[in-house]
Amino acid sequence: MEKNILQNDTPAYIIVPEELGAVRQFLFFQSSYPSSKEFTEAIAENYLDALVQMSNSSVELKNEAIQPWVKSFGQEAIKIKDFQPVLVTRKFYQFCSGDPTPNDILEHFSQRWTSFWNAFTDGWRWRDSGDYDNYFGPAYPTVIAPKEWKDLSDKLRGEWGNNPPEAFIIKGGGPDMAKYAEYRAPSKRVLDTWLTANKTALSTSRAPSCVLQGKAAAAIIAKEQLTASDYFFFFHQYIALASGDANCKSLAKKLFDKRESSIVYKNETFTHHLIYAVLLFLSNAHDRYRWNNGQLRGFIQSTNDAIATDPTNEVVVGIKAGLVKFGELLGKDDGFPFAARGDFNNRLVNTLGKLDKMRKLS
Repeated sequence: MEKNILQNDTPAYIIVPEELGAVRQFLFFQSSYPSSKEFTEAIAENYLDALVQMSNSSVELKNEAIQPWVKSFGQEAIKIKDFQPVLVTRKFYQFCSGDPTPNDILEHFSQRWTSFWNAFTDGWRWRDSGDYDNYFGPAYPTVIAPKEWKDLSDKLRGEWGNNPPEAFIIKGGGPDMAKYAEYRAPSKRVLDTWLTANKTALSTSRAPSCVLQGKAAAAIIAKEQLTASDYFFFFHQYIALASGDANCKSLAKKLFDKRESSIVYKNETFTHHLIYAVLLFLSNAHDRYRWNNGQLRGFIQSTNDAIATDPTNEVVVGIKAGLVKFGELLGKDDGFPFAARGDFNNRLVNTLGKLDKMRKLS
């Protein structure tokens, strides 16, 4: 029985255009640090930066079904001892590793290590080649989300003031404070000590989000029918499942292995049917996106870029190959998929029906 194209979308699964950037940031974050990836100190250090970036971008994400997955990463990480102070140490280390040079810091130059700390927390003035002063804002980490991070960050900043504890910001340095290394190296030692002690805890903090994703996917897979909008949501979830825990990967692989024939494609994979359905949805003149060929090509490319390459993961490789394939089809035909052969509604209804069939067999 074919799907009724007019049935209502599931509100919790609706992704609006303004959220796509945050969704892609989440996909790139998770695919870059899949649950199977073992953390060395260096990987854990990079993970800290990626986690902050992903969490801060999540403020654009209003989708109530995806929010719990994203928030879980930050909520679990903050449970690790001294996580928030170490984020400040990490940022101070980065500040002391970059520009401007010490002689460019004019605002608090009269003191030694405090010149760096005050410039870090309050901002600094920089003299350019034209001898004009430019003000640069503080480099102290701006934490936006989750709320638990922001609350603790604000609390720390108030408590530390101009006298941060030496357990995290080691004070000292030479009398002329001319070398960044005098302040960079101590912060790096603090950071490295913490990473060595907590890399495993940081790694396992990813697990609860994967559990949530697996349960959410199982709930969707069990539904009788999904609309085109629902499948647009599931398309992103399918990508996330591929880099999740063992249960998530198992679900993704079961779907990945399915094949079905539609009125458009014969004996085609679940992945390709899903991408095609997404393109139909996005180009539908009667739905919320109504994208043209150029916008569709941009979507395909940006989604592919959001999936970290993993040659050992068959599903990831297959999804990326499918995106490349449909990107090429879009590049060859400006009317694809809206003006392709056959009635648009019939193609959409038929494709969604085949996806429903494959989904139930998983």
